[in-house]
Amino acid sequence: MQTRHVRSSCFAALSVVTLVAVTARAGFTVSLVSDDADVGVAPSFPAVCLARVAAATAISTAVDPAHPPAGAKGLVVGYLDPSSVPTYAGYGVAVTSATVPPDEHTIFGIGSLTKVFTATMLGLTAVHDPAVLTTPVPVPAGFPNLRPNTTFTDLADHHGGLPKNSARVIDTVGDLWADYTAAPIQCDPTNPNGAHDCGCCTTAYQNLLGGTVPAACSSNSTIGSVHCAAHGHTTGASGFVYSNQGFGVLGHALASRLGYSSWQGANHDLITQPLGMSDTVTRENLTAGQEARAANNCTAGGPNTFCQLLPGLPVGNPGGGLFSTASDLVTFLRYNMGSLPPACIPSIVPCDLYRALPIIHTTYESSNGGSVQLGWQVTTMYECGQAFDLVWKDGANGPFRTWMGYIPSQHRGVVLLANSDAYDLAHIGQRVLFGAQ
Repeated sequence: MQTRHVRSSCFAALSVVTLVAVTARAGFTVSLVSDDADVGVAPSFPAVCLARVAAATAISTAVDPAHPPAGAKGLVVGYLDPSSVPTYAGYGVAVTSATVPPDEHTIFGIGSLTKVFTATMLGLTAVHDPAVLTTPVPVPAGFPNLRPNTTFTDLADHHGGLPKNSARVIDTVGDLWADYTAAPIQCDPTNPNGAHDCGCCTTAYQNLLGGTVPAACSSNSTIGSVHCAAHGHTTGASGFVYSNQGFGVLGHALASRLGYSSWQGANHDLITQPLGMSDTVTRENLTAGQEARAANNCTAGGPNTFCQLLPGLPVGNPGGGLFSTASDLVTFLRYNMGSLPPACIPSIVPCDLYRALPIIHTTYESSNGGSVQLGWQVTTMYECGQAFDLVWKDGANGPFRTWMGYIPSQHRGVVLLANSDAYDLAHIGQRVLFGAQ
């Protein structure tokens, strides 16, 4: 295990320290909660009342490295305290052939944490083009416009009426638009992932349609007979259906609107490069130096065995294709949770990114777990009888699991990156946020 404190002055001016009194309760334990990765379902957090301890101690207590769960590999925790000083801790191994634990510079697939970058792009677009938030998403020529009232915001808050995944194998952007505009939606029998990836075979989407998952979904030999209706945009908690497909469409539509040929290029120029996040890239853009630091021996090309197992990438990169480090994601978290100065200071945050924050972190819709912002979800938590909002996002991509969240009123945040699905990241994150000084 490695633990280190890293001082950074880059965003120091963003911090406004808000200290909250916490009363300790001797012998109090937190019951284990389950992590529901990458489906947009808020974990059921218990009310807590923990004595605050040093960040390194709180992280070690939450992770419990002496008793790793079965199947655990590597885990990196990045904690940001009210002084804006990050603490990092690494556990386990980044690759099975090594014994060195991962650290804040180890590169992991971040899965659906990518979505908050795409949502940031929408916020940036709205700085100079506020009408984009309520503008219907334009469909390229040659495709039927079956969702004329689905807006950019509908896609960013999972109210686009779309299933979680596409119904067909997505090899090109044209495939993505063909599936988005298909009516009825038809499951592709050549999709090797079958029922898991065809949106018609998911309970969440069938609930939206008022139906049930067809029996034919159980086998690829029959899945070709499965089809369902294309639903329009939705409202309210019952209309929240978490959608990778929606963010794929959103990213490509935004890039086109901004004059970019690819979402990857727009994300680099407008978000990651201005924030100094040089290790936040898509798999196909990993450099040799980044490959040397990549968990699970990930490489930019070659077989997709240990690295990027989500179907539909790189076409679906806006919904789940980024790789990153704890260091980069703490930078991104600091940007999102920063209490900003009263006027834009370009040397701290580029002005458009500065102005995008209140757009990104406005509540636009709701889910059964709480409010929904652009890409982020909000859950109300309780500490010593006092309610706090937790702003969070999780992700999963093949062997990788990720979780990132912060409490705005306390200016505390945490990033967790793992290269196995053994760790209950939601539980660890909550313990760190409410246990660390």
